[in-house]
Amino acid sequence: MSRQWHNGETPLHYLYANTQGRIIGETALLGHARKGMHSCTVYPTPTENITLGVYVSFESAKNMIELYWQQKDNTLMENLIE
Repeated sequence: MSRQWHNGETPLHYLYANTQGRIIGETALLGHARKGMHSCTVYPTPTENITLGVYVSFESAKNMIELYWQQKDNTLMENLIE
């Protein structure tokens, strides 16, 4: 599946599926600091969300979301269903 990052408002960044345009991941800066903790959430379905945790940098949170989807892409059964 082709995916791309979109920079939303300053503290938010979204990962979306190119084919559907649906947001499938999000990182958010917690608090009002310029640098601080970042939460990361994935959206496997339009009605389900999974919080992957809180990370010390945007890059760490972004990498975890990408790793989540990479692992999903590598799962044979899920690829057969889609």
